[in-house]
Amino acid sequence: MRGTFLLLFLFSACRPALDTPTYPSFSDWSDTADPFLTTTTFTTVEERLSIDVFYEGDATETIPIDGVSTHYYIYENTYTELTSSDRLEGVESARLVLGGSPWWGGGIHWDSPQDISDWTSFTLGFKSTSDVFANFDIGMTGGEVEVRLPAADYGWVADGEWHQLVLPLADFADGGVALSSVTVGLLLVGESAEPNAELLIDNVFLTKE
Repeated sequence: MRGTFLLLFLFSACRPALDTPTYPSFSDWSDTADPFLTTTTFTTVEERLSIDVFYEGDATETIPIDGVSTHYYIYENTYTELTSSDRLEGVESARLVLGGSPWWGGGIHWDSPQDISDWTSFTLGFKSTSDVFANFDIGMTGGEVEVRLPAADYGWVADGEWHQLVLPLADFADGGVALSSVTVGLLLVGESAEPNAELLIDNVFLTKE
């Protein structure tokens, strides 16, 4: 028995020190993130469509960004995208840092039009302390018609708190967007000449009623 204890002691003493754990960036995290890491509740009753950015949780459907026919563009390098541990769900949020241009913008582009007409709402989470982001537009393009909706019209305030906005897709359709033929699934654009202003984005997905 003593020999067994000695062998166990020697084995334990020779074990190498554990490395510091590393975690994937938000762009590498899959849509099957551990639900225990999220701060929002996802149920199988609710269907969710992920556009493959700004969301780490479970989804019943995903339109993956492959860089070939589906793209995430930062327009003219008007901002840099980093990450933040301050989040609504998952392990981190996207942190947009402005470069000082008089405007900023980015978007999700689909070369082949996507039919999202079965979906009813667009959920997006934002947080900022900068007056630069007092308002900005959330847009979509479908059937060659682009519609931009002011975030402030849906409860957005740049007060340093997270705000979960819910935009009815009908509001885009009322402006002329063909939801059965969407080529820009998400457009974010605003005006600013202030460098280093920051906007956090998280928990972005589409749902059905």
